[in-house]
Amino acid sequence: MAGVIMVVEDEKTFGEFLARYLNMFGYSVIIAGNGKEALGYP
Repeated sequence: MAGVIMVVEDEKTFGEFLARYLNMFGYSVIIAGNGKEALGYP
C-alpha cells in the first residue's frame, strides 16, 4: 500500500498528468490548484 500524495499545481493539465503518473505506482492523489486551496484541505 503506497499512500496519499497531494499535488499542488496551478497548471491543471500538468497536475492531472502527475496525478495519473503517481496513480500508476499505487498512490492516491489529491490535486489542489494553489497553496491556499491546499491549506484549506481537511
